[in-house]
Amino acid sequence: MNPPEVSENYQRGVEAIKKGDFKQAIEILSAERGSSPLYQRAQADLADLLMNLERYQEAEAMARRAWEYIKTNGCTNPPLCVRIMRRLAESISSQGRREEAVDVFEEAVRFAGFLSEESPQLSREIELEQAHTLNSWAVSYIERERFSSAEEALRLAVVIYEKFRNENRVGHAEALTNLANVMGQTKRGPEAELLLVEAIRIAQRDDNSLQVRRIQAALIGMGSKRIPKDEAYALLDEGTEEALSAGLHSTAFVRQCILATTAARNGDVGIGLAAVSKCLEIEPEVDTENPNLPRLRIVHAGLLRDQGAEDSEVLSVLIEGASLWYLRLPKLKKSEDYLALTETLHDHFRMLSKVLLDQDRVEEALVAFEAGRGLGHAVQVDETITDRVLASNPFRVASDEVRCEILRSWQEALRDDEVIVVICVIPPNLVTFVVGVDGVECRQAAYPSKGGGIEALENRIRAIPDRLVKGKGVRAIPKPVLEMAQVIKEMVGPKTIRTIAPYAWLHLVPWRVILKNEGLPWSQLRCVIHFGLIAGRETSAEGDLVEDACVTMGHGTAGERSREVDLRDEARDFAAAFGEKGKYEERCTAAELKRALSTKAIVLLSCHASWRETRRGGDLTLVLEDGDVFLNTVLPQNIASPLVILSTCDSGIYRMGWGDYPVGALPEIIRRGAPVCIGARFLVRAEYARDFMSILSRRIAAGERATHAFCDSLAEAEAGGWGLWRDLACLEILEGW
Repeated sequence: MNPPEVSENYQRGVEAIKKGDFKQAIEILSAERGSSPLYQRAQADLADLLMNLERYQEAEAMARRAWEYIKTNGCTNPPLCVRIMRRLAESISSQGRREEAVDVFEEAVRFAGFLSEESPQLSREIELEQAHTLNSWAVSYIERERFSSAEEALRLAVVIYEKFRNENRVGHAEALTNLANVMGQTKRGPEAELLLVEAIRIAQRDDNSLQVRRIQAALIGMGSKRIPKDEAYALLDEGTEEALSAGLHSTAFVRQCILATTAARNGDVGIGLAAVSKCLEIEPEVDTENPNLPRLRIVHAGLLRDQGAEDSEVLSVLIEGASLWYLRLPKLKKSEDYLALTETLHDHFRMLSKVLLDQDRVEEALVAFEAGRGLGHAVQVDETITDRVLASNPFRVASDEVRCEILRSWQEALRDDEVIVVICVIPPNLVTFVVGVDGVECRQAAYPSKGGGIEALENRIRAIPDRLVKGKGVRAIPKPVLEMAQVIKEMVGPKTIRTIAPYAWLHLVPWRVILKNEGLPWSQLRCVIHFGLIAGRETSAEGDLVEDACVTMGHGTAGERSREVDLRDEARDFAAAFGEKGKYEERCTAAELKRALSTKAIVLLSCHASWRETRRGGDLTLVLEDGDVFLNTVLPQNIASPLVILSTCDSGIYRMGWGDYPVGALPEIIRRGAPVCIGARFLVRAEYARDFMSILSRRIAAGERATHAFCDSLAEAEAGGWGLWRDLACLEILEGW
C-alpha cells in the first residue's frame, strides 16, 4: 500500500508534536479535513496526544468519532484502525470503566485478526497493533486482579513481539514488565525476576534509558537481590535526578519512595529516612491529586518505628497519611500502580489501628480499621459508595486524633441489650471488637506461631466449605477460630449480637453456628452478616422490616432421587404462606425475575445455579425456564425488593474472591439496593433448603423481622433434626453497604 500524500496541515501538526507544542498540535490536527487521505491518521494522533496528556474524556470522544468515521467510510489503513480501537478502550479504562473497556479490547483484538486475514500484506503492522492492544487489555485485567486472563493476553502479546523481534522493543519490554507484575502478584517471584531482567536487556538494546530506569526500579521494588543494594540505591538516586532534570517530579517521587522502601526492607534506616526527606522536598512539585503521595507515610512511619521514635511521632505520620488517602481516593483507580497502592492502603490503616491499640485507644483503632475497609471497598469493589465513604472521613491533617462520630452513630442505633461484633486481622494479631451502647471492648490473639502461621490458617479457613460438605463437622473449623469464638462468647455475655462484620477470608467462617456450638443460644444470634460499617446502612433495631407481599418462582428439581424436591413446589409453598399477598409466578424466566426484583415485594427464587469464572471475575449462572443466564444480566440496576432470597445450591452466592471482600450473587444484589439477602454460603442440600424455606415463609408472613425470622427458623430446623454443621451452617443472611 502506497503511503498517502501528506497534507500541509498534517505536516504542521507533526512538527508541533516534535516541538512539544501539544496545544498547537491538537488545534492543527483537529482542523484536518474529512476528505484528507490522512484524516484517520490525524484522529489517531489526536487520541494519542490526549491520552498522553491524561485528558481521557476528550481522548474517548475523539476515538469514538474516529471509529464512527471508520464504520461509515471504511478502514483505509488497517493498522491505524486497530490503534484507534485500542485508544478507545484505553481511554474508557483510564476513566475507571474497566468492565466496559474489556468488551472494546476484545472487539479490537478480534478486529485485528480479521484485518490480518483481509490484508495479508499488512499483517506485520496489524499484528504489532494487536500486540499493543493485548498489552493494554492485560493492564486492565491486572487492575481488576484478573491475573489468569492478564497472563493469557500478555503471553499472546509476547509471542507477537518475539515474532517481530526488532520491530518494537519498547512494546516488547513493556509486555514483559507487565507479565512480571502478574507473576509477582501470583507468588511467582523467581519468574518475575527473570522477565524483568529480560525486559531490561531489550530496553538497553533500544538505548531507552527512561524505560531501563523504570524496569530497574520495578526489579528493585520487588526485593530482587540481582542488583546489589548499594548499586540499587545509586540507580534509584540517579534515576531520580534524571527524572527531575526532565521535569518528571512524580516519577522522581516514586523512585525515592522505592528507595526508602528498599532501605527499610534492608534495615538501612538512615538511608531510608534520607530518601523520605528527599521525597518531602519533591512533594510540593507533585500534583496534589497524585495517589502515590500517601504511600510515603507508611514507609516513613515504619522507619521511625525502627529508629525507636516515640509512638506519638509515628502516629502523627500515620494519621496524616490516612487523611491523604481520603483526599486521593477518587484518583486511586486511575493509577497505573493501582494494585500496589491498594495493598499499601490496607497495610497503612491496619498499621494505624495497631499503633492506636498499643496506646489503648480502642475506639479510635476500630474507626481507623473500618475507615480503611471502607476506602478499600470503594476502590476495589463498588465505586458508587465513594461519596459516602468520603463524607465519613474521621481524619484531619493537622490533628493526631481520630474522630469517632461515626462510631457514636452506630452506638446510638443499638439497643441497650445489643452489640456489634467486628472480627479482623491487624498484624500481628487476630482482633475482635465488640461495640455496645456504652463503649468498645477489644481482645487480641497472636497469629498461630506453629503450622505455617497466618497463611496456613487462611488456607485452612478457605477449606472449611469442602470439609463441611464432607461431613467433618466441628473438625472442619481451625482451632484458632474456635478459640476466637470462645472469646467472642465471653465478650458478648448476655447481650444479643445485632451485626457480625468479619474481614476478608474470615467471611468464610460460619460464625453464627460456631457461636451456637460454643454455647450462645439462638436468641442471642439474631444478627446479620455485614461487609463493613464505615459506609454501610445504619444498624437500627427496626432497620430490616420487610413488606408483607412476596413474589416467588421456581424451576427444576433437586436432591436425591428417592427424596427429589420440585423447586416449583418450594416456591408455591413459600407464596402460599402469605395468602392473598403471595404471588407465585408460573413462568420462571429472566424477564419475570427482573420484573419481580423491581417491585417492593419479597422475592424468592428457587432454581439450579453454578458459579462460572468470566473475564469480569465471575458470575452466577441461573438455570431458568428460558435457559441459562448470568445473574448480572437480569438484575435491575436498582433493586427495590426489601428482601431477596436465593434458594439455590451453589456456593457462588457468597464467596471470597479478589481483594478483601466477598463476591458473588448476594453481595451484588446488596450493592444494587436490596437491604437484606438470604442465600447459601456453602453447598446446601435441597431437602434442607425446602424445609428451611417453608419455616422461614411462615415466620416472615406472620410479621417477624427478617433477621429474627431467619435465626428462629434455624432454631426450629435444628429442633427438627437438621444438622448444625452440614445443614444450618450453609445458609446466611447478609446486610451490606
